[in-house]
Amino acid sequence: MSFDGLSASGGDRAQLCPPSCALHAEKDEGTVHSERGTAIHAYLADLASGIPRDEALARVAPEYRDACSWINPDDVPRGLVEIAYIYDVATDTARCLGRIEHRKYPRCEPSEIPCTIDLVYSDDGGHDTVRDWKTGHERPGNPATAMQLALNALAVSRCGGTVDAVEFAIVGNDGGIDIARHDIDDWQLDAWADAWRETWERVQEARAVVARGEMPMVNPGDAQCQYCRCKPSCPAYATDARALAVPLPANWLGTFRAEIESDESAATWWTKIARMREILDAFESALKERAALRPFALADGQVVSERTSSRDKVVRPDVAYRVLVDTCGAAVADATCPAMRETTKGAIEKAVKAAGGDVKLVLRMMRESKAIESKESKTVEARRT
Repeated sequence: MSFDGLSASGGDRAQLCPPSCALHAEKDEGTVHSERGTAIHAYLADLASGIPRDEALARVAPEYRDACSWINPDDVPRGLVEIAYIYDVATDTARCLGRIEHRKYPRCEPSEIPCTIDLVYSDDGGHDTVRDWKTGHERPGNPATAMQLALNALAVSRCGGTVDAVEFAIVGNDGGIDIARHDIDDWQLDAWADAWRETWERVQEARAVVARGEMPMVNPGDAQCQYCRCKPSCPAYATDARALAVPLPANWLGTFRAEIESDESAATWWTKIARMREILDAFESALKERAALRPFALADGQVVSERTSSRDKVVRPDVAYRVLVDTCGAAVADATCPAMRETTKGAIEKAVKAAGGDVKLVLRMMRESKAIESKESKTVEARRT
């Protein structure tokens, strides 16, 4: 049985739905978003280690370098980065592994939970803070109740360190950093130790139920289901998936309208339909993967297949801004590339045309200066051959 192991980052999900660490889990293949986040985390770790900005940027993969370049190094505290620990929820003890290869933890005991802490730093007042970086559109929870930060703080403190605060540092797409901070004391640490032990015990109970061949009681919801890899084996999703294949009775819509007259039934169906939509999205993704490998024909004569297209994208707004200043003036550049942060090819064409400039010349200069690049994209759709 391959289940989604209990981890620091999955602590909130495990607390809300322990069976998410007991049911069969799909393999984590990673996504473009996760690769981007890993690249930004590595860049932040370099800055926090004292590596100069230019050298740190040179170590970033080219496709993520622009996103990292917006981050102000002065906003990144210096400290200990990417330190791995193992915390034992049964004994409330921990051991420090130091810096190890990315997530290559040694074999742990059942009650041991590994974690890697993004950053531990001291402020001017000598207060020690545990920080976890969040990137992109990821919105972390309350640091006062976040199980990930709780385990990180416990690991450091149980190894003899001092932790005065925990925080999430959210890196925006514009490079800005927002801080969500929570000051802690020994009472808070003890409460977190109890919370982690209780969560671990509930996970063990769910695993025992699954081991007996029974279905555990799950607790579906947006917060715990979003990144859960157990959806294909989750009884809540399985029930909804079966409902999708049931033939509709006569007057099915009228029957449904009558059923959702009560607030309780309406709320239940609202949640159920959200899961059904997610199931359909998963089915559609699988069909698109199939079509990309082997196109197939529909009854109306259309063929579902993968299509490759390309379009121009502004990848260096700062360079585009300088080209606009040289060709059309600062006023046009300021209106088209606000703060040199973001613009589009369409906005550039419109602005240059309105200013009476040579659109083709400006676009050629931007391509030559690498401000604009042709980006290839692939889509799967049904169309007539």
